[in-house]
Amino acid sequence: MQNTKFIEAHVHMDGWDKQTREYVINSGVEQFWVMDTHMEESDTPRHVKKDVILKASREMPDKIIAFARIDWNKGSGQVLEYFKSGFTGLKAIFPPRAYNDTLYLKIYAEAEKLKMPILFHTGIIAHSIDKKKDPEKRCYGPVNMQPVYLASIADMFPELVIIGGHCGFPFTEQTDHNLHYYPNIFHDISGYLPVEWLIKVLGKKTCPFHKGPHLFTEKFLFATDHSIGNRSSELWGMERRKALWYFLTNICGRYYAWSDDTDKIFYYNAKNLMKKILKAQIKIRKNIKSQNNR
Repeated sequence: MQNTKFIEAHVHMDGWDKQTREYVINSGVEQFWVMDTHMEESDTPRHVKKDVILKASREMPDKIIAFARIDWNKGSGQVLEYFKSGFTGLKAIFPPRAYNDTLYLKIYAEAEKLKMPILFHTGIIAHSIDKKKDPEKRCYGPVNMQPVYLASIADMFPELVIIGGHCGFPFTEQTDHNLHYYPNIFHDISGYLPVEWLIKVLGKKTCPFHKGPHLFTEKFLFATDHSIGNRSSELWGMERRKALWYFLTNICGRYYAWSDDTDKIFYYNAKNLMKKILKAQIKIRKNIKSQNNR
């Protein structure tokens, strides 16, 4: 693993202290895309608040890429607010309605306009964190977060970068559909990873109407979904990186033609994607700044 580069496209943050900074620097990971999942209304808040993630991102802008959690009770105005505060992307999880519900379309339109990628949790999830059991706030497990809902969003907003958080198990056929037909949909490989399905899918070709006969390896992003700032979780993240590297390169890599493309999954897909995103956002931020100075 010495010469392998990594970008973690889906992690969380439990703290930002000296030890966490040292972990980020010495982890061997070039970049962490940190998802905000803190819930102000919950009696069991998860992870740190938005301002802590932004602080970390400002201290290490090349290392920490901040994603703000979408509040489904707010409109599209929150997107510009997050963008101006310094967030690069958005995190979608626990929607009261299906992801592609018309109530959410203005949020996605604003994200597309500002070139903010959205990482949507897809597939299996244990339960709704909200313990109030309010029918207007519950997401009813994975039913509203199926990968297929991302397809209609991709159709309506072709310039929006959409990342399916995880591989969408148990709805993996829907994930196949996303990867095949929509050039703006990617999926990360964190969370529950059906090994046989992944091996089979990596050998497939993407839709010739879009990118030609490229391998699906160009549509996957590496991630572990661990929490930086949590010592046990950081250890688990390191073990997960090592395990997936050995599995994809040394075990699968000896038998499958796509083995030469594993560096795309670990690093280059995310690197190239974020490079384009940040370049586009620089222009937008300059335009906003010039308008404010008038």
